Amino acid sequence: MEALLASIGFAAQVLQLEGGVLQGRFQFLSSQRMALLRLQSSLGVSIGCPRKDELICCGFEIEGKPDVVLVHGQPVAAHAIAGVSLALSHSFFQFLSGSDVVIALLPKQDLLEQLEICGGQQCLRWMQSHNQLLLHQQAHQTLVELLLHWMADPSAIPSAPTAAVVRLFNDDTVDGAVPFRRVMRFQLVFDLIALGSRGAVEGLDLDQLADRLSCSRRSLIQGCKELLGMGPKEVLRIQRLEQVHQALLRHDPKSAVAPQTVNAVAERFGFQSRGHFAAAYRRQFGELPAASFRKRA
Repeated sequence: MEALLASIGFAAQVLQLEGGVLQGRFQFLSSQRMALLRLQSSLGVSIGCPRKDELICCGFEIEGKPDVVLVHGQPVAAHAIAGVSLALSHSFFQFLSGSDVVIALLPKQDLLEQLEICGGQQCLRWMQSHNQLLLHQQAHQTLVELLLHWMADPSAIPSAPTAAVVRLFNDDTVDGAVPFRRVMRFQLVFDLIALGSRGAVEGLDLDQLADRLSCSRRSLIQGCKELLGMGPKEVLRIQRLEQVHQALLRHDPKSAVAPQTVNAVAERFGFQSRGHFAAAYRRQFGELPAASFRKRA
């Protein structure tokens, strides 16, 4: 998933938040005019990345279920478009178990121009300070069906897909907006995850992490709890397990860091105790690390 998002310029961090065997489906479509993603997940998953200023991220829970998707720690309402705020520098989605989501990445300038043309002045005002817009149920259903049709048949995408989307997303089809409950510490969580991705946290305790992030210990703990439902040390542990998981599945004979043994990979990411590591890995991914290693491509 991270590699696919990187192909369109997003440096995403993906974390499996719940332990167990992750089942579901991930679909991805990218063209010169837009990108579409669909994620069905049996377990909680978090995706965070810096936004690209030229794109708007519009997310839809396919069946319009409330509270199975969170954006910046805030549950998405039934039949809402999420992620539409013009003021955010980062996107941060959490998909809870049973979620089925499609995300459309649309050119921002096209979207703003089409809203002006199609009578979306109130929508534009809401997008300045809100991150969810509430669609009529029928408009939501029709828009989701349109996006899924394009994913199934990319040749059906029109030359101006943003205009087709905005015909179902304007002042006539939007009922209102959800007040944005800003989680002010989300930047700390992003910075913590960025540190972990660089391997710059090994051996640091909470006070040292807070000092590295120029924040208080309390702010760091509260930020992680509000956004991810766990403490910062647990976030970093899950991240390291995910790094091990990807390294075990990846096989590139030309790579200087191609995995040779499970223990070597575990040690590279800071796991020293073989027994504790294997048990934690199994709780997280539903299998022993050796089983993942045998699956490597």
